[in-house]
Amino acid sequence: MMLLRSSTPRVVARAVGATFSSSATTASRASSSAIPAMIPRRRQRHRRVSPWVTRTFASSSSSSSSSSAPPHEGQIKIAHILMDASDEAQLDELYERVVAGADDLATLAAEYSKCPSGKANGGLIGWIGRGQTVKPFEDAAFATPIGGVTRAKTTFGVHVVQVLDQREAPAAVVNVSVEDLAEVLEVGDLDGVNLVDVREEDEWRATRIDAFTLMPLSKVMQMTEAEWDEKLAGVDKSKPTYMLCKAGVRSAHAGKEFASRGFKEVYNVMGGMDAWGRRR
Repeated sequence: MMLLRSSTPRVVARAVGATFSSSATTASRASSSAIPAMIPRRRQRHRRVSPWVTRTFASSSSSSSSSSAPPHEGQIKIAHILMDASDEAQLDELYERVVAGADDLATLAAEYSKCPSGKANGGLIGWIGRGQTVKPFEDAAFATPIGGVTRAKTTFGVHVVQVLDQREAPAAVVNVSVEDLAEVLEVGDLDGVNLVDVREEDEWRATRIDAFTLMPLSKVMQMTEAEWDEKLAGVDKSKPTYMLCKAGVRSAHAGKEFASRGFKEVYNVMGGMDAWGRRR
C-alpha cells in the first residue's frame, strides 16, 4: 500500500564519478521508499467531500499555525500520520497534540504511523499535485493553509496531514527526437544546456554520447531530500535540460522529477540511444 501515487520514480541527481553542476558536466564531457501511495480516483470538479473531512477543514483552519491562503494550484509539500480507522480516537488525540504544539508531527509519525514513510522520514511524503492521491486526502490537504494541520479519512485509514510548503506546478516535459538532439549538439554551445543520461553504468560504458553526464536512475533514487538539494546546488535550472536513456522510458520519468525540482525546460529524447544508433 502506497500513500502517494508515483507515476515517476524518485530521481535524484548523482552522477557516477561526477557531480551534476556546470563544472561537472564539462568535466564529464572531457572524460566521456518506497513512499506509500494511494491510487487516485478520477478527479471530479464539484464532488462533495465526506462530512468527516468537511468537519476537519474547519478544525484545521482554526488551528493552523499560518495565515497563508490555502493553496489551490501547483504543488504542496506534505507529511502525515496514517492509522487504522479503528484507531480514529487515538488519531484525534495525536492531531490535538500537533495543533497545540505539544509534539511535532515527525516524532509522532515515527512512533504511531502505519505508513512506511512514518518510520523512515518522519511522515514526510514530499511534493504532490492534484490527482496524485485519493480524493478525500487531496481535498483535505489542498484546503489547508501552509503550516496548517488537518485530518482526512480514506479507504486506507485515518490521517493527520500537515502542509509544509507550496510551489508552482512543474513545467511539462517535452518529447524531442534524436534529430532535435543532434541539432543541439551540432550547435556546440554545450555550456548552455544540461545533458543527463540516466542509464546504468554498464550501458553507458558500452555506448554513450560523451557530452552527457551519467546519473543512473537506480542509484540516484536512493538519495535523500538533503542529498538531492546538495547535488543541485549551483545548477542553472533555467537552461534547457535534455534527458536520455536507452529507449526514452526512464528518461521520461527522470524528466518529470527534474521538472518538479524547478527545471524550466525539460526535454525527453524519444527512442533514446536505440534511436540515436539508428539515425543516419
